[in-house]
Amino acid sequence: MMQRLILLSLLLMHSPHMLYSAESRLDSSVGYLIDGINDFQYKDARLAFGMWMKELSADEGVKMRLKPYESSEKIFEDYSTGQFFMLVVNPIFYLRNEQLIKESSQEYWAVQFNEKKLYKMLLLVNKRSDIKTLADLKDKRVATRDDNLLGRLFFDTELLRTVHEKAEEHVEEVFGVKKSSTAILKTFFGDVDACIVPEFAFKLANEMNPALSKDLRVLSSSEQIFIPMLLAFHVDMDKSLPTIFKRNVENIENSVRGRNILGLFKITGLSPVTDKELQPMRQYYSEYQTLKQRYGNADE
Repeated sequence: MMQRLILLSLLLMHSPHMLYSAESRLDSSVGYLIDGINDFQYKDARLAFGMWMKELSADEGVKMRLKPYESSEKIFEDYSTGQFFMLVVNPIFYLRNEQLIKESSQEYWAVQFNEKKLYKMLLLVNKRSDIKTLADLKDKRVATRDDNLLGRLFFDTELLRTVHEKAEEHVEEVFGVKKSSTAILKTFFGDVDACIVPEFAFKLANEMNPALSKDLRVLSSSEQIFIPMLLAFHVDMDKSLPTIFKRNVENIENSVRGRNILGLFKITGLSPVTDKELQPMRQYYSEYQTLKQRYGNADE
């Protein structure tokens, strides 16, 4: 998912409509955190992407540098000091570093995987199981996508609300798989007791296999408050670059070639996200912190 977002960002910033002379090249360097990004856990994927990035940026008007980070502390230190100007992170790291990111950013964007900007998180169980409440998940096995860190936040929060325990205390295991569809199928076939997935992932899986909704049910659901991925523009970034980005988002969505690119990446669009739209997610994280202090370990 993250790889698709960064690739699309590069395509948008390097649109043929945005040509400059060599002397007027703009810096739109990107820093991204590997943690929470399945696609960039592998060296070959990062090398292939780097080669593609250089090809895209050749003779274009925007100077693009791509820098992966393995340390969350280092990426936010560099972002706050203007070492790069476009930050791409799993939203859980936005929540953990919200004040620093807010002080260093001029605006935020979100990637969309359906018609809605925000989505719900779901906890699914098999209808044939004896699991009727969150308490019934005691010592059960739960699957989720490796980088679904917001899903783990959701699961912990709902458990703390109801049984006053975090997942690590209540269930036998929450283990990661590479795809949300794998977690859904494991629940469908009874290989695990439950799965945590974004609502859009369950809808897509159900379109491909309608039998899933007949045998799976939602045990718990969040409100529509989460975003799949966050892109932040640094406050010191050249003011023309967000404008370029906005214009090329419109171009890519309105052309046949652009729609083909979006279809290839399974992305429906990119759009600005306001502080007001992010507020419910921040409030949810704040509630998690309060519940964790009340019922368990307050350490992150």
